[in-house]
Amino acid sequence: MARTKSMPLASLLSLITERAAAPIGDRDPVLAEIRNAADGSAELLGEAAGVYRATMSNPAAAPKCLSARRALWLCVDAGADLDVARATTPAAAAHLATTCHQAAA
Repeated sequence: MARTKSMPLASLLSLITERAAAPIGDRDPVLAEIRNAADGSAELLGEAAGVYRATMSNPAAAPKCLSARRALWLCVDAGADLDVARATTPAAAAHLATTCHQAAA
């Protein structure tokens, strides 16, 4: 079975969110783990960073903002492609707005 592009992104987001929520002592092993989970792909890390940027800009996601900020910096420090992050943010924001709106209904 072929893996879709969203499957590794979803797995990566899960890992980064978990690491961002936990106290971080030595960041190097955490960043190495994140890079490894992304298979060293700066593009995939950039997509994840774009999702976290979008989360921070969504008022409905305000309770998650601190965690998203920490997650964004983990992506950046792990080597995210910032151009990809910027390009991903609008689509991720639109998706979050739809998802949050549906959840509120």
